[in-house]
Amino acid sequence: ITRGPGRSQSHKNDNYYSIDFALSEGRKVVAAESGYVVRVENNVPPGPQTSGAKAAGNFVKIDHDGDKDQSTGYQTSYQHLQKGSVKVSEKQWVNKGDLIGYSGNTGNVDPPAPNGHHLHFEVRYKNKGAGQEKYLEGVTIDSKPILDLKTGLSF
Repeated sequence: ITRGPGRSQSHKNDNYYSIDFALSEGRKVVAAESGYVVRVENNVPPGPQTSGAKAAGNFVKIDHDGDKDQSTGYQTSYQHLQKGSVKVSEKQWVNKGDLIGYSGNTGNVDPPAPNGHHLHFEVRYKNKGAGQEKYLEGVTIDSKPILDLKTGLSF
């Protein structure tokens, strides 16, 4: 983990509870939980896109409360995927563990920045990240509570 909530290399504001996992390009990225795919970008070329709509690079956003509405429940977002690697489409149901794409080098991932090549993973509640700590209690990655993940932790 190169960035995580409340750490020295933490995200700011609405991205506060985002986690960056250092990954080489071409690693499988799977859905953390079942839900409907509500948004996909799959055509951003490799290289730094440091601001605006392309900063996330190629990504998948999944809604986990079953109603396909990004404003009512939990969502996860997986950013900086390889161009053309996204394996899901909007409105598609995915199960926990399903392949959704491959790690890449798109968007704001310009090495040798502190985070370098990485998967940016977000958990949001009602389309908000900041101030949502109580909604993340009990959320785990590899059986580890998301709020306990530390910079430098390896999986």
